[in-house]
Amino acid sequence: MEATMGYRDQGELDLRVIGGVVVDGINAPTQQDIGVRDGRIAVMGNGAGWVANKVLDASGLIVSPGFIDAHSHGDFIDLYGPEREDLVVAALRQGVTTQIVGNCGFSAFACNDGDSDALARHVAGLFGSEGRSWPTVGAYRAALTTAGMHMNVATLIGHGSLSSSLDPVHGKPPSNLADALAREVEAAVDNGAVGLSSGLVYVPGITANTEEMVAASSGLRGSGLPYVTHVRGETHDVVSSVREALEIAERAGVPLHISHHKVAGPQNWGGTHQTLGLIGAAQVSGRDVTLDVYPYTAASTSLHTLFPQWVQADGRDAMNHRLHSSAAGARLRRDITEGLPGWENMLGAAGWDHVTVAYAPGASPFEGQSLAELGGQLGMSPLDAAVYLQLRANGPITVVFDVLDEADVRRVLLHPSSMVGSDGIPLPGKPHPRWAGSFTRVLSRYVREAKVLTVGEAVRKMAVLPAQRFKLHDRGRIAVGAAADLVIFSPDEVADAATFEEPLAHPRGVRAVVVNGQVVIEDDVFTGIRAGEFLTHGAAAGRGKRGRAVGARDLRV
Repeated sequence: MEATMGYRDQGELDLRVIGGVVVDGINAPTQQDIGVRDGRIAVMGNGAGWVANKVLDASGLIVSPGFIDAHSHGDFIDLYGPEREDLVVAALRQGVTTQIVGNCGFSAFACNDGDSDALARHVAGLFGSEGRSWPTVGAYRAALTTAGMHMNVATLIGHGSLSSSLDPVHGKPPSNLADALAREVEAAVDNGAVGLSSGLVYVPGITANTEEMVAASSGLRGSGLPYVTHVRGETHDVVSSVREALEIAERAGVPLHISHHKVAGPQNWGGTHQTLGLIGAAQVSGRDVTLDVYPYTAASTSLHTLFPQWVQADGRDAMNHRLHSSAAGARLRRDITEGLPGWENMLGAAGWDHVTVAYAPGASPFEGQSLAELGGQLGMSPLDAAVYLQLRANGPITVVFDVLDEADVRRVLLHPSSMVGSDGIPLPGKPHPRWAGSFTRVLSRYVREAKVLTVGEAVRKMAVLPAQRFKLHDRGRIAVGAAADLVIFSPDEVADAATFEEPLAHPRGVRAVVVNGQVVIEDDVFTGIRAGEFLTHGAAAGRGKRGRAVGARDLRV
């Protein structure tokens, strides 16, 4: 079927994509040409006779919507200097045209007039010296727009950033904190934020109780936008943590999205049977619940967040002062060996051999080594080596830890309401390869090799569902009038090449990537064009202050 949308009145097109098989994740694959004008799809069908400034020949290839990274920590990549271009462009090379940032409670803004220094310290807890902050969504948007954006960005507001700004002491919250949280979340959403995120294993989220999170999430009510959560625990208490997330969303009356759903630690493997059962039961009862997953058995985060809460309390300077104490060292060894009520002991779950230094500012020779290897090199225990590294580095250290089971990863990926999010933290050193490989890995490992997903099902998880979840109405689809975000790839060749040793190795088989109608990757070469836009949800784009909620039925195309 050919849709022309007044093509004869439009004159010359900016771009033609010819000969490709369109796989949009919704309809059956069809061979169609695509004509683009002013950043949008102007015409589809038989393109004979169309005139365009540029032509991409997609013969024998698949043309899909641009992939949407449902969970990214690329909040600051557009502010990096040219020396980090390979790091920044790595996500583009695998077809990611939009990233959802502000995850795990870390957003670059807080949308209030609170303590800006406390907000900056919170953001720096994940991003180090790269972590900057702005008072509002609009100020953050202006900074990215001025810098020029490599891909589209939509942002959540982080509960951690917001509560740090409102309550910088991290002590007992003031009596009006709940009302303030709800009010500021509503303001952020009305200004374009696409939901609220929490990180309940990070300071200050770790001290927030269920009531506080219900209050904060109630600021989303009526918008159809989700409460997005890194749940309180992903090891022995993952089931109770999923229950808490479901309770928070239900009491607040909002949709729920569970971030990077996993079950960590060999003793807990297989737990996704129970967690996905809880999610499925909630959906059957009419609840709107989705989740995302990255296709790896290794996770990644900041080293200090693997320490107990009492170590992390009151910020980095206080933590480092505490770690200098021999008494603190003895207490830390005891807690890691014996555990601590209410604390998720991820170090104990992973084991010292399986925790590898990814990024250590000021201590780069240690990158790529496990804590066990580092301890052997330094002549000390792995724990003492971790403390030594924490004290020596000039900012937060990121680590990679192998703690998941492939069967659980696959089970979550195959769930009908799951989508793909890299959880990538694009910092230098040896970052987790998921930043550069998640989406092409799904297409090679789970579509072509294992054949547990079709290409259409994969595209649905990597484009359609994230666009629906975050109300990006003109993204994640190929249709006349939609934004021209496209990926052209070979189904026989597409594959991830990024490894833990070479985390930015270029993927194979991605021939071209188009962002807002402009070719940004062609034959594995970055064209230098920054074509991204700052995206807001449908309500903020002129569809009314509070739009229709996206229900579970909407998400099952």
